[in-house]
Amino acid sequence: MKKEKSGNNIIKVVCFPDSWKIVKLKTISDITMGQSPKSKFYNNQKEGLPLIQGNNDCKNGFTAPTIWTSYITKTCNSNSLILSVRAPVGIVSKATTRVCIGRGVCSISPKNNTGFLYYYLKYLEKWWAKLSQGSTFKSISSKEIYNLIIPSPPLPEQKKIAEILSKWDRAIELTKKLIEKKELLKKELTGRILFGKIRNQKFVISNKKETHGFFSIPEDWNFPKIAEVATEICKKNSKNNNYTVLSCSKYKGFVNSLDYFGKKVFSDNLRNYKIIKRDEFGFPTNHIEEGSIGHLQHVESGIVSPIYIVFKTDNEKVHSPFLYSIFKSNIFLHIFKINTNASVDRRGSLRWKRFAKIHIPLPNMNEQIYISDVLKKIEKEIELLKYKTEKLKEQKKGLMQKLLTGKIRVKVKEE
Repeated sequence: MKKEKSGNNIIKVVCFPDSWKIVKLKTISDITMGQSPKSKFYNNQKEGLPLIQGNNDCKNGFTAPTIWTSYITKTCNSNSLILSVRAPVGIVSKATTRVCIGRGVCSISPKNNTGFLYYYLKYLEKWWAKLSQGSTFKSISSKEIYNLIIPSPPLPEQKKIAEILSKWDRAIELTKKLIEKKELLKKELTGRILFGKIRNQKFVISNKKETHGFFSIPEDWNFPKIAEVATEICKKNSKNNNYTVLSCSKYKGFVNSLDYFGKKVFSDNLRNYKIIKRDEFGFPTNHIEEGSIGHLQHVESGIVSPIYIVFKTDNEKVHSPFLYSIFKSNIFLHIFKINTNASVDRRGSLRWKRFAKIHIPLPNMNEQIYISDVLKKIEKEIELLKYKTEKLKEQKKGLMQKLLTGKIRVKVKEE
């Protein structure tokens, strides 16, 4: 086994099979260092060529330009590799079309066009990332790029390795697209099922609709004020007990404040903080219109800032997961925004007095449970697909480490 230093010759010593050649990047590819055009030639009218200046102009491993330039400096063609040479350095993307490249990147066009080089450079990203954590390592010079040490297996083996890894890429991409479709389905279904536009026929008593402001609901549904089905809770942590401090995020609901922010953002004195228990709701009065309302489920209890409104529902009238879905719907975020702006209690906040007067669509308990179960099922499907995606990424990562260094050899047919 040959021992060579991988990457820019200071990253890591790697053992390669004796049958593999060890070459410099400049010998197996055409390299073009970027040159930025003057900003006065930038435009949004797609005149000239798309401009790639750095990682911000790439997304998910492909070029995703936001500006164009009519003054062309250095270019690269479709399917060329784009390597970032300024912090964060070493990130690899593929050009989806001919582009102009700025000083923050360089283009690499493999002479054999096998795909092996692409995956090996992707494999090196983690080593560049480690170097980038240093305060002095902010860029890669052209000399370092030209002299980058690269393993070069026999061409049939390169093709086979690239073929195997591309299968994992396709599986990951297909799973991501399925997640997107499921999330779109969930969004469309949520907007229809929560307001009775589609129903299970076993619950239908009347097909007539009643219009209430921004939406219509079935005539056989109730339309109570929140105050009729929920009660505010104002129990403070007066004994300064050691509760977990919770915060409410837009998308995740209640989260551990220290974990979420990565630092302490709450007061040292927690006596005025409000206690919230499992299955209770809460929201900060100044951010509810952004979606910051939570339904506590993951812990038995915690405390929240004094600016939060905490309330519980009547379990005989309301299935709390159904009500939480109503509160998180786009229609109700709009309703919260209107009521926040109209509040006279305190500008830019929504207090319980006004919040409690808001009306909610409310089918009977069995239909509430049915609707929640339907939405929960599709959420579970999305979670499983996301879990599958992460597992595929882990498998690909392990394969890259073994295939690209020759720890596992592939069998190829003689050409």
